Amino acid sequence: LESDGGCIRLLLDEAENALVTATERSPRSALAFNELGLVRRERGNFDGAEQSYEQALALDPDMSAAHRNLAVLRDLYMGDPAAALPGFERYQALTGEDKPVTGWIADVKQRAGRAAAGAPAQTPPVQAEAQQ
Repeated sequence: LESDGGCIRLLLDEAENALVTATERSPRSALAFNELGLVRRERGNFDGAEQSYEQALALDPDMSAAHRNLAVLRDLYMGDPAAALPGFERYQALTGEDKPVTGWIADVKQRAGRAAAGAPAQTPPVQAEAQQ
């Protein structure tokens, strides 16, 4: 299994390098920035992932996948449900998805309130997604 982890790290390194090159060659590609965010998140580079998703949204404010991915990152990986809430709400508005997004939004609102009151937030599992 140790070699599998090394192989996965190598693949993530290659993916990140390829996506950085893609964003340099096509700096207006929201899709490339969104995918770069996914890879950076997988590598544990949460600040880099956040910047990539934000760049994707600057290029395409209606990119639902980037809104969801940024919200998931801020909520589950960065521990900031209050910062995640607008992204989940925008994702729902863009996609019209009701379930499970309504549940995510209610949960994030509840945890954001607890976090504001100083209680520890518990996070549910939510999967990030590539561009639909």
